[in-house]
Amino acid sequence: MIFGMGLPELGMSILAMMLELAMPAVLLLVAVYFVVRKAVRDELGRTDKDRRP
Repeated sequence: MIFGMGLPELGMSILAMMLELAMPAVLLLVAVYFVVRKAVRDELGRTDKDRRP
């Protein structure tokens, strides 16, 4: 199958496969980033409130 394909088709199929594999990973990274950012912001807000008289 691969030998019958030209280089452009092979490159496109590899690119499509990589995108299919990468999309869930990217979505997971974005979700983790937002959760961590919210946790850090909540933590910073809590320390600010504790410091104020």
